[in-house]
Amino acid sequence: MDVHLQAALDMSDWPRNWPAAVQRVLETVLRLPEAVLFAEPVLMDEAPGYGELIATPMDLGTVLGRAKADGYDTPLEALTDVRQVVLWDSRTGSIVV
Repeated sequence: MDVHLQAALDMSDWPRNWPAAVQRVLETVLRLPEAVLFAEPVLMDEAPGYGELIATPMDLGTVLGRAKADGYDTPLEALTDVRQVVLWDSRTGSIVV
């Protein structure tokens, strides 16, 4: 396992310090080359029809910013926003966007 990912997933201080853990995981994910598609809000003028397909736009940069600003009361709130960005299809084992 990647040493950065392993450090991000260290939950030794969980649940007391879950906000920091959420931030570590998001920062680690955002360093991945594949994360570029999910790092910033989609600009509607660059993606015609996006607003019609996606009812509640979200991106990982926004989630991280909210986490850093203590904008989540529970880990579930942060997870809910992350799930709006990326959905995991457990049947196929792939990411669905």
